[in-house]
Amino acid sequence: MREDGMGSEVPDPAFAGGFMGKGVAIKPREGKVYSPFDGIVAHAFERSNHAFLLEHTSGIQLLIHVGINTVSLKGRGFTPRVKDRWQNQKGTVASRV
Repeated sequence: MREDGMGSEVPDPAFAGGFMGKGVAIKPREGKVYSPFDGIVAHAFERSNHAFLLEHTSGIQLLIHVGINTVSLKGRGFTPRVKDRWQNQKGTVASRV
């Protein structure tokens, strides 16, 4: 996969097959995940810490999922900086990996 690309290029059937909707894959340059817009954390995956769902004020929701097969890590290696229902600002570090 390129440094960034379409979700269909990701070596994970759920994402490559579009089961989670259309998406993109980004290979980060550093171990931080930044919030792409102002909104509310609609859901933080607190057991595994590998993903969170942001909701824009327009109602659009964006799932940010970190890594491939990362649920099995059970949160090891992830330091979330967000919790459910938190107000979130664009550019804020939402997670450290």
